[in-house]
Amino acid sequence: MEAAYFIGRFHPLVVHLPIGFLLLALLMQWASSYERFAHLRSAVRFALFWAMLGSLAAAIMGYLLSLEGGYEGSTLSWHKWTGVGLTVLTVGLYFASRHWADKNSWTRFKMPMFYGAVVLLGITGHFGGVLTHGSQYLTEYSPIQLASANTTSGDLLVVEKVEEAEIYTHLIQPILNSKCVSCHNINKTKGRLLMDTPEGLSKGGKHGPVFKTGKPFESALIHRILLPETDRLHMPPVGKNQITTEELSLLQWWIDMGAHFNLKVREVDLPEPIKAIIQSRIKSEDQLLVERIAPLSNSKLGAIQKAGVKIYRMGQNSPLLEADMAHQEVTKDQLNALQKASAQLIELDLAYSSISDEWLGELKKFTNLRKLSLQHTSISDEGLRQLSSLQNLRSLNLYSTKVSSASLAILKLLPNLKSVYLWQTDIPAEEALAFAKSNAKVEVITGYEQDDTFSSVQLKPPLILADQDLFTDTLTIDLKLTFGEVNIHYTTDGRIPTEKDAKFEEAILIDSSTLIRAVAVKEGWQASEIAERQFVKIRYEPKDIRLNIPPNPRYAANGPKSLTDKLKGSDQFTDGLWMGWEKQNVEAVIDLGKLSDVSKITVSALENTQSWIFFPRGMEVWISKTGAKYRKVASSNYPEPKEPTNPSTRIFTESFASTDARYIKLKVKSQLTNPKWHAAPGGASWVFLDEILVE
Repeated sequence: MEAAYFIGRFHPLVVHLPIGFLLLALLMQWASSYERFAHLRSAVRFALFWAMLGSLAAAIMGYLLSLEGGYEGSTLSWHKWTGVGLTVLTVGLYFASRHWADKNSWTRFKMPMFYGAVVLLGITGHFGGVLTHGSQYLTEYSPIQLASANTTSGDLLVVEKVEEAEIYTHLIQPILNSKCVSCHNINKTKGRLLMDTPEGLSKGGKHGPVFKTGKPFESALIHRILLPETDRLHMPPVGKNQITTEELSLLQWWIDMGAHFNLKVREVDLPEPIKAIIQSRIKSEDQLLVERIAPLSNSKLGAIQKAGVKIYRMGQNSPLLEADMAHQEVTKDQLNALQKASAQLIELDLAYSSISDEWLGELKKFTNLRKLSLQHTSISDEGLRQLSSLQNLRSLNLYSTKVSSASLAILKLLPNLKSVYLWQTDIPAEEALAFAKSNAKVEVITGYEQDDTFSSVQLKPPLILADQDLFTDTLTIDLKLTFGEVNIHYTTDGRIPTEKDAKFEEAILIDSSTLIRAVAVKEGWQASEIAERQFVKIRYEPKDIRLNIPPNPRYAANGPKSLTDKLKGSDQFTDGLWMGWEKQNVEAVIDLGKLSDVSKITVSALENTQSWIFFPRGMEVWISKTGAKYRKVASSNYPEPKEPTNPSTRIFTESFASTDARYIKLKVKSQLTNPKWHAAPGGASWVFLDEILVE
């Protein structure tokens, strides 16, 4: 049998011969219908002869290859019999071609036979490709999205909440689908191993189980991956897409924790490196929304506020907005002004307001609206009908409104609705209960005893609101938390605020660089986390700035002037305002234009550990009056993070004794390489900077 196997393995080589000769014969047959190519008619038979021999050889070798095993199922059967059909048709074409010139009766059959052979050729080749590369091979990169969303592990998976993602389905299976299933599926069971189902994976193959629960390094799956690529047992085979470092870490962790097929992310303890990998591969709908939506400019936000709408950012540097129009007379001008934020508005509170059915239709333009509060308003079924286009709405409060049973049909048109408040409406309790039973994904609240809107143990941190982070004269700062009877305490000297510190009652006015920290407290509730925001006063306008090393061209912003243009970058490194250097320390020389009294330098930096971006590890400050000889006046080292962090910005300040200088040389020390705990330890890391200010 080994001799048969040896011959069978030439099938992939020989199979291309009939393809070429058959297509060549068809092209010559077409061309010979024109007088100038009439001489090709005699060559058609020659091409068909070799197409016939090639088909016969490929069919025989294909049969011998199938005897080796590893190819099973209906796909193999279809490939075999369409191949046999193609061979028969090719043989028939050759012998028929010998009579085309002599018998006119053959003439009417020759082109249909050619076309039939070409169609069979395509079908046979398709099934052969499925056997060799897997069922998704043809459609995997289709521009019209014929492939499934999780075809490759490189695809970003979007779920409503990351913690609800299923570990096997959303993290492990995509890796196997991308790197293993093409050789281990129902049609091609190499080593009698199926890896496209949990049952097949658990059963193992002819060499036994592919994993040992709790023992990743004793598992055949991990062992094969770790073998050198030159080893014939290495998997995936050479030439196939290889398992990445992140994918290997996930597979090892999954086996180590028990290789479960039905656990969710929230049900297990996540090591920090694994948490970072998951955050890079899975995103919640809200995270994706933050990345997709452009932030509203401060000028447009100010224009909306000037119209009488209380509108705020939902977090520092967040593009998402919430608006509070409760307990007020809503005007058409206010709704028109709010249209400027139609893409960014996520939450809108119109409770106890004068909003009417007539004006409710204006809200259909807020396509990203997640939460809408309409309690104690005059709206009815007619007004609610205009909101059926809010496909992203999740929470709708209709408490004490005039909606009736007719609105239940409207609520069914909101595919992402998760909770609706129907207490004290004209909807009978039994109909509300029936609606809840038939729409299990929607929580229907019909009384206070079910209303747990404010049952959180810990308060949210207050918002620190200001028009800008950098200012030249004075700046007004507001502190806000949209929750009743909450006290906000704050500090301006960098201390952690407590209830003993100043209570916020009116806007704070600052005239120098200040770090504001604030905390929300309420009796019976756990105090909020500390919110903080650094504000920097611009004292000098640098004449020039020079860099020893240019940034990476992908993250060059607007050149060196971006470091002194007073434009603060967000926590998204792709916003066009950041300058990035990979595995390099950065040195900048600032020319103030004249001798000036300086005592402080401030640098704004970004950290996004899952994107390999880290805050500086230290800074040095050198000064000079002439630019020829410099004197070091400050030097600091900053601690390395011990675990992954969320994307954030931070201002680093170095102070020194007041002195006269025109030139300031700043040396920023980079992390250079990822730390040991990182998902890709030792990889080249980045440092991102956007503003350098001298005081």
